[in-house]
Amino acid sequence: MYRNKNKGGGGRQNAKQISMNRFKEIDADLGSRFDDLYEEEEEETRNMGARYLNRNQPRPAGRNGAGTYEQKKNVQLVKGAAGSAVKEFVSRVKVSNGERYGQRFILKALIGHVEDLKPIMPRMAENGDFEFFVRDADVAQAIRMCSRRIKHVTSGERLNIIVNNVVAPWAKLKKEEKDAIAEVLKTRADPASRSIDLSSFATHEIFGKQDLMMQMTKNNVFLAVVELIEANHSDVISLSLKGNRIKYLEMAAMLPYFAKNLKVLDISDNQIDGMSELEKLKGLRLTTLFLENNPVCESYSKASDYLSAVQAIFPRVTLLDGNSCDALPGAFDDDNEFVEPTARPGFYGDSAIRSIVETFIIEFFKAYDGEDPTASRKQLVAAYDDTNSQFSLSIENLYEEGSGKSRWPNENFSFHIRISHNIKQIEKWGKNRHSRLFHGAMDVTAQLCKMPATRHLTESFIVDVVLSTSSLLIFTVQGLFEEAPFAVSPNIPALNFFSRTFTVTPKEGGAICVISDELYMSAMTQHRIERYRTQLGKANAAPAVTAPAAAATGGEPDASTKAEMVAAFCRDSGMLQEWSTKCLEEANWNFDVAAQNFLSVKDTIPKEAFAAPLQ
Repeated sequence: MYRNKNKGGGGRQNAKQISMNRFKEIDADLGSRFDDLYEEEEEETRNMGARYLNRNQPRPAGRNGAGTYEQKKNVQLVKGAAGSAVKEFVSRVKVSNGERYGQRFILKALIGHVEDLKPIMPRMAENGDFEFFVRDADVAQAIRMCSRRIKHVTSGERLNIIVNNVVAPWAKLKKEEKDAIAEVLKTRADPASRSIDLSSFATHEIFGKQDLMMQMTKNNVFLAVVELIEANHSDVISLSLKGNRIKYLEMAAMLPYFAKNLKVLDISDNQIDGMSELEKLKGLRLTTLFLENNPVCESYSKASDYLSAVQAIFPRVTLLDGNSCDALPGAFDDDNEFVEPTARPGFYGDSAIRSIVETFIIEFFKAYDGEDPTASRKQLVAAYDDTNSQFSLSIENLYEEGSGKSRWPNENFSFHIRISHNIKQIEKWGKNRHSRLFHGAMDVTAQLCKMPATRHLTESFIVDVVLSTSSLLIFTVQGLFEEAPFAVSPNIPALNFFSRTFTVTPKEGGAICVISDELYMSAMTQHRIERYRTQLGKANAAPAVTAPAAAATGGEPDASTKAEMVAAFCRDSGMLQEWSTKCLEEANWNFDVAAQNFLSVKDTIPKEAFAAPLQ
C-alpha cells in the first residue's frame, strides 16, 4: 500500500501522482508537464474549499468550467518546464475588469508608478480580468500599493489590483541549464548589428553535448532567454525565432517590455495558427516581419487580406515575408511616438574659436578620465581661476513616457544628490546653498577629485558656442558617459547623459581660464540613449559650418574677404560657388547668419546646388 506523502496525507497516494512519478522516470520533461496539470487541479480543489479530491464526484472540467484533459494535454510545451520539477513562487497581479480599461493603459499607468516593472505573460483572462506575473517581491508590493490609486482617464474608475503569491506556471531552471542558455545566446548575438539569431535554438551543439532539451516552447526556457536579452542585449533591433515549433506566444508577450527597440522579428517556420497569437505582441513597433510557413498564413487566400490582418496588429510594417509594402497612414503618429527635432551640427562661430574650444575639451576630459582620477584631475587646477571660478552640479532622473522614471545605474546617486544644485528642489537645499557651490581653483579641483571615476564617449560629444566676445566665451558640451564601477566586457556599459557649460576668459599665451563650470547629469533609459544616438548621427551627417577667422560680422566686407568667405562656405557646406555666394548675400555677408540659414533650409536646397550628391 502506498502512503500519501503530501502534507496532511495518511491515505493512499493519488493515482495520478503514482503515474506521474512513473512518467518522470521515463521522461523528466513529460513529468514536468503533468506537474503543471496536477498543480492546476490542486488549486481548483483549494478554491472549492475541499481538503481531498472526492472520487465520487466528477472532476472539475477546468478553471472556467470548460476544457477536457485532452485539451489540456494538447496545450503546447509552452505550458511546460525544462525538465526540472523544482517549483518557483512568484506574484500574480490581477486587475479586475481589466478588459474595460485595456492592457495598454493598465501597463502604462503601472510602469509610471512602479520602477523596474517587467510584466511576465501579460494576458486578458476570459472573465475580463487582466493578469500578469512578476518575480520581484518589492515590485509586487509596489503594485499592490497602487490599488485604488490609479484612475482611468475616461471612465474615472479606480483600478482594483489584487496581488497573490502563487506557484509559477514554469519550473525553475538548474544552474547548468541557465549557464548553457547564456552560452548559446552569447554565440547567437551580434552586437555590431544589434541582432540575435535564435532559429532552431534547441539544436545547438552546446545543448547536444550536455544532453539538454532546451526548446523555446517551454516557459522557463523562453523566459530565461528574454531576461538574458533584456540584461545583456536590451538594444537589440532584430530577433529571429525561426524554426522553433512555437505555437503559442504567451511568453513572447513580454518582448514589448524587455526588448523595446525591436524592429525586425522573424517567427517563420513555426506552428502559429491564428492572428490572435500575434496580437499578444501588439506593443512591438515592428517594421519588418517574417511569418511565412506558419499555419495562419494558409487561412488567407488573398495577399491583400493577409497584409491587412498583419498591419491591423503592426501598422508600421513595410516589409512582410520579404515583400515591400506601405505602412498604414498615420502609423507613426501615435501619442507615444517621439517627434525628433531638427538635427544640427555643433556651432562654433569661426575656426579660431573652434580651435580654442576643441583643444580645451580634449585636454580637460583627458585629465578628467585619467586612469587614476584623483591624480590626473589635480592637473585641472590650472584650468580654473584662483579666486573667481565656480563649480556647481545638478542631477535629475528624467521621466519618460512609457518607460517611467530613469534610474541611476549604481550607488553613486546618493553622493551626487548631496551636492546637487537643482533649482527644482531649492526648498531642500536653499538654507545651505554655500555647501553646494565650490569657489576658487583649489576648492573646485578638490571636489572634482572626490567624484567617481568616469569614461566619457568623446564620439558622442556635441559642442555649441553660446556667446563669444573679446573678453568672454561661453560654450556647452553634451554627450554620454559611463561612471565607475565600469561594466566588464562583454556587458553593455550603463550610459548616462551630461551637459557641461563652461564660461571662460582669455589668459596670456592664448590659453583660457574657467570662471564658471556648470555640470548637469541624468540617468538615461536605453530608448532615450538610442534617440540621442539617432540625433547625433543626423548632426554628424550635416556639414559643420564655421566662418573664416578674418570674416567680418558687421558691415559689408571687402572683395578679398568676400572671396575668403565664399571659399570657406563652399568647403563647409559642400555647395557650389554661386549658391554659396547667394546664401551669403541674402545674409548681408554675415557668415554666422548665413550658416544658420543654410542649416535650417538644407533639406530643401536643390541637389544641383551641391558639388557632390548630398548624403
